[in-house]
Amino acid sequence: LIIFFNVIIMIVETNAGANCTDISCTPGWVSACNDMLLVIYTIELGLNIFIQRWNFLRSRWNYLDAVIVLFGYIEVIMGLVPSAKDNTSVLGFVRILRLARILRIVKLLKPLPELYRLVIGFICTLKAIAWGFVMILVLLHIFALVTVETVGPYRMQVDVDDWCQTAFSNVFLAVLYFFQTLIAGDAWGECVIPMSLKFPHVLPIFALALIVVQLGFTNL
Repeated sequence: LIIFFNVIIMIVETNAGANCTDISCTPGWVSACNDMLLVIYTIELGLNIFIQRWNFLRSRWNYLDAVIVLFGYIEVIMGLVPSAKDNTSVLGFVRILRLARILRIVKLLKPLPELYRLVIGFICTLKAIAWGFVMILVLLHIFALVTVETVGPYRMQVDVDDWCQTAFSNVFLAVLYFFQTLIAGDAWGECVIPMSLKFPHVLPIFALALIVVQLGFTNL
């Protein structure tokens, strides 16, 4: 119940600060609830250390609890320092780190074995997902390099929108274009078809990128 209550408080606090850059926009009762939750988490952490002794270091969940409490106190200290209190970017970073409290919900799933195994299985695949994302970026950069070299000189000669002409002006924008069209699946033909009709030799490049990245790698 405490964890779910903490999630509700985070939602209220996020909504209150969404359109405000001043920390004072947070309602007073929300700050009081955060302080109360920090005290509860501190007591829980202290009891776990006292009961488990050296076994405390064997659980990754205990490390997570310790990090949550640590950053909670960092936010409190920063809120008391006038110079840090005015630095909303720093406080925003600390608040993002506090979102790790949501991971504690996974511990509540243990009474539901099927759902718990599903969540743990997903967490275990995060490493493979990260390496897959790196591989996708490598492929996108390869096709971006080829596209800028071959399509770049013709981009201003085709009647397309401004983004299509700008996308092939440098490698970074070309990577962004391929991510938009091949990964997000957003309007692949808006730039490709007009360019291919006027310059047919560029079609194999876009077609190969589509086959390799979208139909090939993302469907492994």
